Amino acid sequence: MRFLQNLRIGRQIGAAFLLPVFGLLAFSGYVIIQRWMVVSDTSGLIRMTSLAASISTTVHELQKERGASSLYVASGRKQFADKVASQRKLSDEAAVRLEGDAPADDGQSQGPAFVASMAKAKTALAGRAKLRADIDTGAVDRNTLFQSYTAMIKAQLDLVGQMTHIPPDKNTAEAVGAYLVFMESKERAGQERATGAAGFAGSFDGVIYRRLVSLIADQEMLFTQFSRTATPELAAFFLDTMKDPVVAEVNTMREAAHAKALAGGEGVPAPKWFEATTKRIDLMKTVEDRIATELITGAQRVSDTARLLLLLQIVSVVVGLGVTFVAVVVVTRGITAPIDSLTEAMSRLASGDTGIHLDGLDLRSEQGEMARAVEVFRNNRIAADHLASVQAMEQQAKECRRQNIERLTGAFRHEVSDALDAVDAASRQMGETAHTLEGTAVNMTRHTTAVSAAAEQANTNVQTVADAAEELATSITEISRQVATSAAVSQEAVGEAERTNALVAGLSGAARSIGEVVTMIGDIAGQTNLLALNATIEAARAGEAGKGFAVVANEVKNLATQTAKATSQITEQVGAVQSATDQAVAAIQSIGRIIERINQVSAAIAAAVEEQDATTRAIARNVHEAARGTRDVSQHVADVTTEATATGENAGLVLGAVQALTRQSQSLNQSVQRFLAG
Repeated sequence: MRFLQNLRIGRQIGAAFLLPVFGLLAFSGYVIIQRWMVVSDTSGLIRMTSLAASISTTVHELQKERGASSLYVASGRKQFADKVASQRKLSDEAAVRLEGDAPADDGQSQGPAFVASMAKAKTALAGRAKLRADIDTGAVDRNTLFQSYTAMIKAQLDLVGQMTHIPPDKNTAEAVGAYLVFMESKERAGQERATGAAGFAGSFDGVIYRRLVSLIADQEMLFTQFSRTATPELAAFFLDTMKDPVVAEVNTMREAAHAKALAGGEGVPAPKWFEATTKRIDLMKTVEDRIATELITGAQRVSDTARLLLLLQIVSVVVGLGVTFVAVVVVTRGITAPIDSLTEAMSRLASGDTGIHLDGLDLRSEQGEMARAVEVFRNNRIAADHLASVQAMEQQAKECRRQNIERLTGAFRHEVSDALDAVDAASRQMGETAHTLEGTAVNMTRHTTAVSAAAEQANTNVQTVADAAEELATSITEISRQVATSAAVSQEAVGEAERTNALVAGLSGAARSIGEVVTMIGDIAGQTNLLALNATIEAARAGEAGKGFAVVANEVKNLATQTAKATSQITEQVGAVQSATDQAVAAIQSIGRIIERINQVSAAIAAAVEEQDATTRAIARNVHEAARGTRDVSQHVADVTTEATATGENAGLVLGAVQALTRQSQSLNQSVQRFLAG
């Protein structure tokens, strides 16, 4: 069984056809042998019917010899000697022809019974020479003569009787049987001729008369039997032939024989009886020859029919084998061609070629189901390739977005770092200035009495403070601008985060769509598995013829199972992508919130910077006022003291604002670093 499964489908189909082909050959061989035996039997039948015709002629001549010899013996061997001699010559000629028509194998092919009967007939026929010698010497009487010739003739008729077992069909056997019955009736007529000749030549004693009556009755019985067994045409021909006047004449002579035997009538001359009965027997010989002719014709017809049937049988076998061969070729090609096409298509599909063309998608057979299953695999492969392409594009897009985000983050980091560094530097400078201003105010308070002396120096210091205030105002303006820029960048980052969030949400939707497609592919793979299972069941129902389809269906089921497993893995990967996408969405939303908080902090810084700017401008104005006051410091010492005190207080406020700005700057720096690190 394993050997057959390893064969290609075409060879499996050929092997499946071998058994019925061998059966057909065996049956056809048997039928041909039977037909040949019939032909052989009919050929033997033709020879046997020819032999029967020769036997009929020989019997006819022996019957006439028996009658002539009876007249010869009844006349005391004084009359009919010439007739006996001429009849013996005719009998010898018939015997020679019979010997020539005898089978060369002495009937060995017809069975032992026929061989024994033929040997007996030859032996009986060979004894005629001694019988003739005894007749010529007067060594036999009429009864012995009659019995001897009758036994000789009976041996020939028994040989014909054996022929009834030879014919191969019932009709021919019945025809041979009818022929034998008629020969028997003709033999009874010959015996009647000899018996009547003896009675009319001498006297009808009890033995001769009873024999005559029995022979007449036997003839009537045999005629009736012949009419029943012969064909209607032969029976009609017999009746027409027996309407000859000589038959009526013989019947009249029979009445005379009855009268002579019973009442001592005169009877008829023996030669006249012999002549009349001979004519009657000749009429019967005409019927017998007609029967033999039709028997030979029928045998020839049976032989011709048998030969024709043999020829037709041989032609039928040859044609049947040819048709079977053509059917095997057509069926094999009809099955293997689509399967080879599917095999090539599946091989190309396995190598990644999805541009295959499938034939037989509209067929309702197993080939159509297999083609449709391969079409499902092809569509699955196309969908998988498309999914891989989409995933590659999405991965590339994600990489681009990641690089863009890194670039923007780097730029943002540098910009924020620079701005914070500038704010920190300005804060330190403002702190130093505030400390200086505070010290100066304290000194001014302690040294009010020396103000006049140091007015010029104070004017110079005030001018320095004014310059520093101007620089501080400029720095604060720059800080305000940088904070505004940071707020704008934060706003852009919020927008970019929202767009990124939208893209990631789209990616999540695409992942869900991919999950739905993969689910559909899994369903198709499951249906394919069911179809393969159904194909396996149908192939099992088909028995031996469907095992090749069961193997293919099992392969289809394995492929469907692999597709289902791959689909499950893809589903898991898509789920992982969806999970990662959701996490990315959450992270981006968190980044957006952080940037929003940074934006809020930047707004707070901007507000503080604006306040600081206002304070700085106030300082500048105060410094200018101080500068103007120094020109009249001598006159307004008390005012200077008051202003110095106010300046000290304002310097404390500036120092507090600078410290607050420093803390806000550090907090902003930490928030940005956390944002960038997150």
